[in-house]
Order: sequence, then C-alpha cells, then structure tokens
Amino acid sequence: MRSIVLVSDAYGGRGGIALYNRNFLKALCAFSDMETVVSVPRSITYDLEEMPSNLSYISSAAGSKLKYLKTCVGLALFDKHVDLIVCGHLHLLPFAYLLKLRHRCPMIPLTYGVEAWMPTSHAIVNFLCSRLNAFISIRSLTAHRLMEWAGILDAKFYYLPNCIDETQYGVAAKREDLLKKFGLENKKVVMNLPEGLVEMYL
Repeated sequence: MRSIVLVSDAYGGRGGIALYNRNFLKALCAFSDMETVVSVPRSITYDLEEMPSNLSYISSAAGSKLKYLKTCVGLALFDKHVDLIVCGHLHLLPFAYLLKLRHRCPMIPLTYGVEAWMPTSHAIVNFLCSRLNAFISIRSLTAHRLMEWAGILDAKFYYLPNCIDETQYGVAAKREDLLKKFGLENKKVVMNLPEGLVEMYL
C-alpha cells in the first residue's frame, strides 16, 4: 500500500496536533501492508526528529501556500499508485480532495477540537465538509459538533484518541526540584479533574 498524508505539522512541529500527527504517521508506517507513506507538512518549526524508514517527509513544501500547492499538484500528476489519502487538518481539505479526485482512492480527514466545532472562515472548506462520509476524531464531542453544522449526520466517524509513548511515562522517583519549588516535601498530592472537563474530552 501507498498513502499520502497532508498535515499542518508533524515532525519538526509544535504542540498537540503535531504530536498526534507524528504518532499517527508512525502507526501508519508500521502497518504490515504499508510500503510507503508520503507526508506533506504545511509548517516546520524545529529540527526534524527521527522518522520511520518508509516515511517520505516532503519538508520542502513547508512555509508557503504556493510551495504546498505545487507539491500537491506534483503528487496528483506524477504519483501513479495511491491507496489512501489522509487529510491532517480541515483547512487542508481542498488539497486532499484534489488528490482524491486524481487517484480515485478513499480520503479521510483527522479532526481534533475547536477547529471543527463550527463552520470555518473558508467557504470551500465548509462545502467540502458537507461532502464527507467518514472522518477520524480524537473526541466524540468534536465529531458530533462537526456532523451537526456540516449536515453530515449519517457520516461515519472513527474515534481515535490521543495516545502516549509508554516508554516516556510511568512510575518514577519524585523530582526533588519540583517538591522544593511547591513546598511539597513529605506531603501527599491529590489531583482532580473537573467533571465538565472530563465530559468535554469524551
């Protein structure tokens, strides 16, 4: 299989969406039948991290709408076999639909939070949202809000929440600098989360 993944940012990116996209790309590249994943980032902020060997990350497309468009047109014209298009942000839907129409393969967008809760400022993006029959969402709330305003109540959404790298988390010794900073030496710390915040993430 061969996939094209359009992202706002991922490797070399900043923030939660970039991290989600990195994890998504790693998982897609690890799929047993996936020969190549081509990813086109809209922006790059930091140095690029280590990437899967079967990921082609077209960093030259970042930083300019014209460069991004030219890269997507090139993928539409010269890539002869594509099995899946993944659109990593709703604002990239025009580029994703261009690739979908050319390669005649499934296209599925990723949605995260507030960017999908209401119509965007781009009429073409809103129109393309109304044509979706399937998408991936990290939250049920986001999925239902998108389906309501876009009028796609029959669309199928796949719930794919944030994930963590288990090698980076777990039980460890308490950090003495933080204990001292907050005056927590020899004290028990109890954390809680407001019910409304929990509901928002379900």
